[in-house]
Amino acid sequence: MDIPPKLAEVYDEERKNIIKQLIEQHEPLLKLCYRHTKGVYETGLRSYLLDWEEWVWTAVDCTYQRMVDRHIPMESFETELQKVVWPYTSNTNDN
Repeated sequence: MDIPPKLAEVYDEERKNIIKQLIEQHEPLLKLCYRHTKGVYETGLRSYLLDWEEWVWTAVDCTYQRMVDRHIPMESFETELQKVVWPYTSNTNDN
């Protein structure tokens, strides 16, 4: 999947490759999340209606950064993705 032009200048090549790999590995879950959210991405302050490419790149990058910042193992990507996509419906207290 190609990176959306709006985001292309934000990421270096290493980050682009990591995000592409994560998208490929988790595409079925990502598509399910996108359909469920109807393309809306919430940041806490605002909500954005994004097309598939922008939504998936944003969701995966935010999830990846959350995991790096908190030293969370990559095996937990799917769980962390759901915390990023649905930040207000998590049943845990660690988001």
